[in-house]
Amino acid sequence: MEDGVRRAARLIAGAERPLLMVGHGVILAQAYDDVRALAEKTGIPVITTLLGISAFPDGHPLHLGMPGMHGEVHVNRAIQNADVIIGIGLRFDDRVTGNTASFAPQARIVHVDLDRAEIGKNSRGRRYRGDARDITRRLVAAVEPRRCERWVEHIRGFVRTRAESYRGDLSPEAILASIYEASHGDCTIVRTWVSTRCGWRSCIPTSAPTRTSHRGASAPWGSRCRPPWAFTSPVQRHRVAISGDGGFQMNMPRWRPWCRKGSR
Repeated sequence: MEDGVRRAARLIAGAERPLLMVGHGVILAQAYDDVRALAEKTGIPVITTLLGISAFPDGHPLHLGMPGMHGEVHVNRAIQNADVIIGIGLRFDDRVTGNTASFAPQARIVHVDLDRAEIGKNSRGRRYRGDARDITRRLVAAVEPRRCERWVEHIRGFVRTRAESYRGDLSPEAILASIYEASHGDCTIVRTWVSTRCGWRSCIPTSAPTRTSHRGASAPWGSRCRPPWAFTSPVQRHRVAISGDGGFQMNMPRWRPWCRKGSR
């Protein structure tokens, strides 16, 4: 393991266009501080997957956004131009990679994950099976301090403001920003179903690790959907459920008793 960490550290040291891609494994391992320490020590910009949102604060100057078919154009262009990608706690699923043969064609990839089934399934390159926090912590100790200002500025040049993102007070961005403000940025659980999970989830402001949940793969609208977690969680004071119109209509009879229970 130590030899592998040193090899990964050498890759980072020699990279001109490195990226960190972090997923849900970082949240499960509570490796937030370690990932942030790695990014800040090396100056490497950070991409968070759909399931990895909140693994790195979105207001941080090194945070780029979400990749893949539901992600940002500048993030995907950064991936296609990267020469080294350090992937921690993610699956490299098809929503991120698209055609794996053309994904990050110039990049050498280091994949860290605890799940043996995911290691190397969709990624090439070096593979390290283990706890995200443990391996990231070792990597922080092994890397030399550096900066990637020119690379970060190059990525910023890919950014294009989308006019359709600002549609007034009822846009996803505005609604979720209001929820975030009302809960003081803490103790908010957001549950999104199939149709809403990608667009709405990606609009959730995150300055710190949040307790959010949604389905990370295909899921039905109908009878197999359980009532929203927001109505069943006894732990948090601020609880929010978000559902698309199809999922809501198909589950209204099943949700009604849970809504009454939650209202108490």
